Amino acid sequence: MPNTLPATIVTLALLLSSSACDDKKDEPKRPDLQTPAKKAEGEVKGGDAGEVKAPVAEGRVFFVKPADGATVPEEFEVEFGLEGKQVRPAGAQERDPAFGHHHLLIDVGPIPDMTIVPKDEQHLHYGDGATTAKVKLSPGKHQLTMQLADGAHRSYGEDWAATITVEVQAGAADAGDAAAGDAAPMADEAGEAG
Repeated sequence: MPNTLPATIVTLALLLSSSACDDKKDEPKRPDLQTPAKKAEGEVKGGDAGEVKAPVAEGRVFFVKPADGATVPEEFEVEFGLEGKQVRPAGAQERDPAFGHHHLLIDVGPIPDMTIVPKDEQHLHYGDGATTAKVKLSPGKHQLTMQLADGAHRSYGEDWAATITVEVQAGAADAGDAAAGDAAPMADEAGEAG
């Protein structure tokens, strides 16, 4: 008589493991136990029709100067701050989530993710990798939005934007100039052509 005990044990083991899996199907899934690929997939899905976006890096953009609410002269220095990415001049057509370059938006808000930043008098490009710039504005209250974008000028979205308000006063001196001393050369208000 043939020994069927091993086959019976295997069959029993399969049945038990199958029923054990069925018992867990109603349990909530713990996000902290997701595989890195699944976690990343959850972070990059979005947009229309399941469009896949670049993973969002941790970090932020901010204005080093001027401060939010500052009174500034008609021509003043802006210094861009960045954490979590590195500044890279425009030109690379790929969307590398580790790099970007600055844009200064005047009296307009952040640009949606993956939208190309326009280039006009309200959307200044610093595709040369500049982190400081001289800006000239008319007297009055202005909203400044710093927007980070990839090498093809596609916005990284609201998560990579910062907005402040400044009051431009005719005839006021730029306190930043005195403090800057021998600072590095700055981009002009038109930014770079890229």
